[in-house]
Parts: sequence; C-alpha cells; structure tokens
Amino acid sequence: MAEEIGFTKQSWQKLYEKFKQMMDLEISTRNCILSLYDHVKSIEFANQQEKYDRSVCKICANYMFLSYIFCWKCLKKGCISHQSICACSAPQISLYIRYNNEELQGMLAKLESKIRTTGS
Repeated sequence: MAEEIGFTKQSWQKLYEKFKQMMDLEISTRNCILSLYDHVKSIEFANQQEKYDRSVCKICANYMFLSYIFCWKCLKKGCISHQSICACSAPQISLYIRYNNEELQGMLAKLESKIRTTGS
C-alpha cells in the first residue's frame, strides 16, 4: 500500500519523526509501567488486527490502540499514560501490547527506508 502512496521525501521524513516520537514515548511508558508495579504480566495481543474500539480507557475514554494496562483485581483497564487505573491496594497489573518493541522498531526502519528510496 505504501508504494501506491505518492508521498514526497519530506512527507516520509515528517512521518518518520512523528512515528519515532510516538514510539519512544510508548516504549518509555511501557518501561515505566514494568518498573512501577511488581510482577507485571506482559501479554501480546493474539490478533494484532483486533478492533481497537473494544479497548477504551476508563479514565479518559480514549481508544487504546498500542497498549493498555488491566487490573485483574478490579477488572479496570486504562491507558498506560495514566500509570494508575485503580485504587486497589495491591493491583494485579497486566500490560497488553499490540506490537512489541522490536516490531515498532521494524516499522520505524521501514519508514527510514522510504526516506532513502524516495526522490526529492
């Protein structure tokens, strides 16, 4: 599909920068969740194409496309940016991720490749 899109080199560069910014924040926040809670279970989506509209944050009502946290004690889920989604004294947190860090890096590499192969 990307081959069919007539982006300029400048457009690919801007897309690369925005994706890198989003990816860096995502990975950093995931790492924060992993260090914030004891025994976080990290679970990759069984189906990466799963509809994201089923995962809505209970705090801000935003869609959670890349990842979310879920407490097995109170059954609440929310954006990883909130870091705390419940008031449980000892939450049992799982981190659900659609794409692991390596997959995100691969996507970034594809964008970088587009920059190199697209003419001015």
